[in-house]
Amino acid sequence: MLLQLTELSEEPMHSQISRQLINKIVDGDLAGGDELLPIRTMARKNRINVSSVQRAYQELERDGLIKAKEGKGFYVAALTPEQKQAIAMQRLLGSHSPLHVVEAFSKQLISVFDPEKLRGIVIENLQQFLMVKNVYFAIHDDRIDEYTILPSDECSEKFVIDRDDELLNIISKFRSPISVDLLTCDSFLLKELKAREIKLILPLIETDQLLGFLALTSKINGINYTREELNLLIVLANQFFTALTTARFYVEALEKRRMDEELNMARQIQADLLPKELPDNEHFSLAAYSKPSQTIGGDFYDFIPIDENRFGLIIADGCGKGLPAAMLISQIQAMMKSEINHGNDIQRTLENVNKMVVRYTPKDKFVTLFYGVFDQSNNQFEYATAGHNYPIWLKKTGQSEALCQGGPALGLIEKASYQTKKINLASDDIILFYTDGVTETMDDFKEQYSEKRLSDLLTRSRYLSAQKIVDEILDDLKNFNDDESLQDDRTILVLKVLQGA
Repeated sequence: MLLQLTELSEEPMHSQISRQLINKIVDGDLAGGDELLPIRTMARKNRINVSSVQRAYQELERDGLIKAKEGKGFYVAALTPEQKQAIAMQRLLGSHSPLHVVEAFSKQLISVFDPEKLRGIVIENLQQFLMVKNVYFAIHDDRIDEYTILPSDECSEKFVIDRDDELLNIISKFRSPISVDLLTCDSFLLKELKAREIKLILPLIETDQLLGFLALTSKINGINYTREELNLLIVLANQFFTALTTARFYVEALEKRRMDEELNMARQIQADLLPKELPDNEHFSLAAYSKPSQTIGGDFYDFIPIDENRFGLIIADGCGKGLPAAMLISQIQAMMKSEINHGNDIQRTLENVNKMVVRYTPKDKFVTLFYGVFDQSNNQFEYATAGHNYPIWLKKTGQSEALCQGGPALGLIEKASYQTKKINLASDDIILFYTDGVTETMDDFKEQYSEKRLSDLLTRSRYLSAQKIVDEILDDLKNFNDDESLQDDRTILVLKVLQGA
């Protein structure tokens, strides 16, 4: 069997093989029970690597399209006309393209603030692009502290989940999709999910708190969820949660003060997305300050636990001011959390987020961002900057160094790369992160506050605590310009090492 394969395509060879074999199965050129060429024979006839054929066959077997005969190669699985039609529809819609799905999903979510409409968008997209039969939503209601599976077309009554249910506790510990078939706990919730033929659970986690989950049945075509689809579902779930959080605050504000309170509501949303509190222990101390120049702004910082020893620090500044910058930053924050929760390293995280910003935001929008990971077990700090103001590393000796390794701002160049660097911190070392709203503050003579003045102040204040260093900077800024209306959004973050590794 000869296939139309080429090394010149950006599509991997194994994907070309599996795609063309799927087409032959759907078009009837390969029928149920037909035997495929042995792996080595297929490779030899098409002059390709054995490993490419082997990987293609493995993917097709995993998806239930072909089956292995013990010691006798592979043969085509018997598919119903409905399954073939569903596969053909998937192929027609281009649903195997994650970028296509994310783009369509993002465009629909961006201007919707009605929770019920948001859920409808999720159901429509998952059914259209991934062929999911049914989708159920389990959401935590802050007002009554209750988890509930919301009513749907299939189940008109809401299902209240016992807070002590063992499965609820299990779900709260996951950051990735959970296969229901692999769960064996004694749980009333699990029985309910199996009764609804649920196959997959997508946890919605924010700062180690379970805010709910999506429950998906099998696909219409009966094919298993692929690894690519599972990765895509993680991104979509995070986007839905961010949109749902925004929508919830919007509706609450609309009910109380109508449309004239929209900006105040947006500011509350933005404040809630910042860390509620920063850790302060015997190993290190963190302190932060952030204030927008308008009601809402385009700066943000975040503290993200990665494991028991490591945590991520992010500071970012979106292009512009006010609501447009705030909307851009909220999307960046969701993307960053999604990438980090997915286990990606610093370089991969920044490269993936940059591609999404380039593709799904206006050409004139960009974000400067700094992302670092601190390992308190050995006091090692790995970082990369994406066009952001260089943080100041002040060593206990009094010497300072700018943390400048990285790449361009997010959203400028689609194929940008970001180089990382590791530094070893000692006791009493300090890293000061800031946005340009600090250093570009102007006095009455149009002179800027400057990086030098900031660095000199840090050197003089190095024996103080992290919080007092922040306070000293704010006091000095006020002395420099006592105008209470800020010229730009202003954010400061200080990390101080208290104990050597």
